[in-house]
Formats: sequence, structure tokens, C-alpha cells
Amino acid sequence: MTRFHGVIPALLTLFTRNGAAIDFQATGELVDWLIRRGVNGLFVAGSTGEGPLMSVQERKALGEFIVEHVNGRVTVIVHSGCANGRDTIELTKHARLIGADAAGIVAPFYYILDARALQRYYSTIARAAGEFPLFLYNIPILVKNDLAPDIVQGLVKQHSNIVGIKDSTGSIERLEEYSRIRRDNFTVICGSDYLLLEALQLGAKGSVSSTANVIPHFFVKLCNNFRRDNVRAARKWQDKIIELGGLLWTPNSIPAMKEMLRLLGLPTGASRSPQRMLTTAERRALDQGLRALTLLS
Repeated sequence: MTRFHGVIPALLTLFTRNGAAIDFQATGELVDWLIRRGVNGLFVAGSTGEGPLMSVQERKALGEFIVEHVNGRVTVIVHSGCANGRDTIELTKHARLIGADAAGIVAPFYYILDARALQRYYSTIARAAGEFPLFLYNIPILVKNDLAPDIVQGLVKQHSNIVGIKDSTGSIERLEEYSRIRRDNFTVICGSDYLLLEALQLGAKGSVSSTANVIPHFFVKLCNNFRRDNVRAARKWQDKIIELGGLLWTPNSIPAMKEMLRLLGLPTGASRSPQRMLTTAERRALDQGLRALTLLS
């Protein structure tokens, strides 16, 4: 079995007051809590982890801390994608240097690029990374550049160190297209919580999920039941994930998840600007919603 499988939370980065600095102690405590609940890996400094809101040096410091703190207990994928190739290569090489298991690389953002530019971009990074495993990361709703299946197929054929893709398009058709890409060490990971069961049925190996920061056991039980061919039980946990998503999947999802950590009595922290704190009314509504779902005592 590939080492890139199962439940991989898109790790929240917990910041000190007003997002001034990374709160390493609180983030480490969250990591320990997630590992105790059976997750298989961590995806560090991605969209949920507010990586695009950090400096290159902050991202390096966070990657170093997580790899050292995890100490081999689970797989660590460090997100190294930036808006430009220079910083992406620097962070990718750094992820390899510190002993991460792989780097995840989102498509460049802001400028809209054609297929040739995207192919050249990823090829340059793959060559610079040597044999270090790389995961493509497709989330076009945020970056505006889509890693179409033919682009991915070409990259996979050309570069053996491109070992998988995290697909956050929210499209079951796209998951199916990626699943048709054949190579022994190529892994499709689902980045859309509400499609996880369907993705596993298509051949995806696991989930990189923001919501898994707060309900990791839901994802673990879904995946474990699926592996035991108990699709009915897996569907029950998929439905629970979708139900909770009704509370969390909003433009303020990251502050909402951090508020949920607080309500659960877990380590939490601020988010970084331009994200904002939840209002009193939003916090109250979240508390009430979680109690209605019996997620709070």
C-alpha cells in the first residue's frame, strides 16, 4: 500500500493574537490530538493552513517544526506551492531537506496560464526536486488555473517523482478522470469532503480534509468501514461529515473550525488577516448547531 493514504487532515495553523505569529505550542498540541485519533498523515501550510498568508521563512519554520514534532509517527506532506516558481522551488527543496515525506504543490495563482505554461512550470519544479515525491494540488476555484487530466497525464508520464494529486475540484467526473491515470506509484487523494466515499469507490486512496481537523474520527471510521467493504456504515459517516459541513463550509470556514476547536476544549488560535474573527452571533450559531448535532455535550 502507498504510504500516502487514509485520513490526512489539511492541518490548521494556529496563530497568536491577531495572527501575529505561528503558535507552535498550540499547533503541536493539535497535531498530537489528531495523531491519537488515528489520522494517517498531515498536509501542512495548504489552503486550510493559511500557507499563502505566510512568508517563505514562516513556512520553512512551520515545516521544520511539524516534521520534528511528528518524528515519523505519520506521513507529512508539506505544501510548497507559491505564486512564483522561485519560491516554490525553494520551499520544495527545503521540504526535502528537513525530511518531509513529500511536497504538495498548488498551481500558480493570480495569472491565468495555459496548458503549456503549467506543464513547463511543474516540469521545472519536478526536475529541481530530484527524486523527492511531489503531489500536484488542483483547486481551480481558488487559484484560477485548472490541472486538466491531459496536463496531469503528461506530467506523470514524464516525471516519476510526481506521485499523486490532491483533487479539490468538487467534481466526481474529474476524480474519475484522474483515477484512469495508470502508474504504480500514482495516487489520487480526494480534497472534497462530501465526495470522499464516492472517491474511494473510484480508486482514490484517501482524503486531505480541512474538516478532519475537528472530526478526525468521522473520517477514520468512514475509511476503515470502506476498507472492510461495509459501504453502508461508511455512508453513515459520510452523511455525518456532510451534515457538519453545513455549519462549517462557508467563506469563514477556517475561523469557524478554530472556534469549534475552542468549543471542544482543544488547542486553538487566531487566523491571519484578511480572514476575520467570527462575530458573537456567528459563534453562538455555531455552538447551537454543534449541540444540535450532539457534537458538544
